[in-house]
Amino acid sequence: YNLDPVDFYMFSNCKKVFRNYVKPEELPNNVTVFPLGYHTTFRNGIEKPYERTPQLPFRKYMWSFFGTGWHNRAEHLESLKQVGEYRCDLYGEWNDPKMLSEKEYLSTLLNTWVVPCFGGNNYETYRFYEALECGCVPLIVEDEESKEFVKYITQYIPILPLKSWNQAPQLLKGFQENKEAFEQYRYSILTAYSSMKKQFQDKFRLAIIEN
Repeated sequence: YNLDPVDFYMFSNCKKVFRNYVKPEELPNNVTVFPLGYHTTFRNGIEKPYERTPQLPFRKYMWSFFGTGWHNRAEHLESLKQVGEYRCDLYGEWNDPKMLSEKEYLSTLLNTWVVPCFGGNNYETYRFYEALECGCVPLIVEDEESKEFVKYITQYIPILPLKSWNQAPQLLKGFQENKEAFEQYRYSILTAYSSMKKQFQDKFRLAIIEN
């Protein structure tokens, strides 16, 4: 996605361009990058995930993760297993027959505090937004691979990225010890996410009116 040519965005008939995925270079003024969004969520999504999903103490799992076991994910997740109760399933392939049903996946997220969000083919993933839809805090790391996405998403959501996955257990222990601070952090992230969705809805409507 970072290497695909975008020179056609400058064609005279391209009045407005909406695209997924940020790029390292600056894009023309007629381009709006909008969030990838979720693959799995509730029907019509959740407008206000902080208010309409369980709050503490009604979340059982400190963290949960379901996905393919590539890019050293098993190694990164191993250290998290020392912190609290969790659910974790790593699969051998995309759309593995053993993967959770949509109902069980969403049910588990609704019962989870934090969701580690690793990159896949691109660092921005459906998992990040599925976590937010279910009222979870996404956990991300800022490195060379993820820096463009982190720069983009923190314009809208005050999420605090880690410098490495080795910092994750300490962060989760801090959440355990100060649940009030965690709820405040979760509130700030989820209310910002609701606001972000509203901003992009307005941008789409305006683009349709203008064109």
